[in-house]
Amino acid sequence: MTIGEYIRLKAFKVINLLKSDSIKGYLNELENFEMEEAKYAVVEKKLYEFLRRAQDSTPLYKEKKNEYNLNAYPVITKKFISNHLELILSKSYSKQELKKVTTSGSYGTPFSFYLTPAKKRRQSAEAIFYSKKANYEVGICHGYFRTKLSKSKIERWLQNEYFICSKVLGETFYSETRALLKKKKIKVLIGFASAIGMLAEYCIDKGDKPEDFSIYGVLTFAETLTAKQQYNISKAFGCKVVSRYGTEELGILGYLEDREKGFILNTCNYIFEILKLNEDISVLPGETGRVVVTDLHSDALPLIRYETGDLAVLGDVFLENKSWAKSLKSLSGRVIQIINATNGDQLFSSYFEFIIEKYEVVTQYQLVQETAKNFILRIVLKLNFNSEDFSESDLVLDMKKWLGEDAQISIEIVDDIEMLPSGKRPSIINKID
Repeated sequence: MTIGEYIRLKAFKVINLLKSDSIKGYLNELENFEMEEAKYAVVEKKLYEFLRRAQDSTPLYKEKKNEYNLNAYPVITKKFISNHLELILSKSYSKQELKKVTTSGSYGTPFSFYLTPAKKRRQSAEAIFYSKKANYEVGICHGYFRTKLSKSKIERWLQNEYFICSKVLGETFYSETRALLKKKKIKVLIGFASAIGMLAEYCIDKGDKPEDFSIYGVLTFAETLTAKQQYNISKAFGCKVVSRYGTEELGILGYLEDREKGFILNTCNYIFEILKLNEDISVLPGETGRVVVTDLHSDALPLIRYETGDLAVLGDVFLENKSWAKSLKSLSGRVIQIINATNGDQLFSSYFEFIIEKYEVVTQYQLVQETAKNFILRIVLKLNFNSEDFSESDLVLDMKKWLGEDAQISIEIVDDIEMLPSGKRPSIINKID
């Protein structure tokens, strides 16, 4: 750690300690919970207190008075909340007291939630706590891969942050970013998995070794980190690569470092259920289902059994309650990203990653289902790739084994995948209603 980084970190800790709305207590809670042996008892007590507050302050849950079994509560969606906001919004707060948060609407329409100031501070504590999993500390020199510049020059200097615009991924982006990492001795990379993953491939192709950089941690979020991306990033920079899982309305839900262990969930602040696609019944470990979360600190707008829209493969569960998840083997995309085979069967889009992995010249892809039998696959190929190393016909045959022999597949080779307004580059789009 340089002198500048040390001063920034110490200044943050001192200022935070002196503030009346310090996040230190929330950080300590997360750290202590990680070492806690009786985790289930802690969570069960939190749930009891949270449900009691929701029953006392919201019209919707008033009818659940003295009901503390989570299974007795209905699963709710964004649409349900939108249509019944006044019934769910806590009467203990005025809207002026609350923080309004609007989701990006990456896979649908933007939606607004309300958070208490305490919940907002808790989200900040989660971000700091889980960033440490990728060796990031406040004040460390880091590169932030985003599409929009949201901080002032002085803010970036104070945070020791270099904004790396990843709006257009191409030769200019790769060469300039590679030079920046080396010149400024950037230590941690944070941001979109697609941008960092493709940069890593570029550095490998240029013959770079990890010792050519100063990087010792990479933290990705907003997009799914594929096994290929994680491998390439680790190979290029020789460091820990962590994928963070979270949402704007909830917070940091978990993280993935070791693919064998999957996503370790933030069970200190949330209860996770993985439910069947068409029934509100828990799946078994190893099965795919809908991610349903109870936010134990969403006092402004109680999110009890809130369906996030994500799909996941269930990993470990609590021994005391097998319907509560402790980890996820993997994230399987969004519910609206389920692909339909030509015979109508539902296919989980995460499987396509295994198909595309064998084609090493493909650095990025986007599969679009236009109709029941028509598909478009947009792919970005490595710079200066050898045409002999790639066969479109072989790829189409592999896809037909998955989608159906009568699938009509059009392959488009593009320079970049078009972004959503949020800056994400979705790998799967299903246009069937």
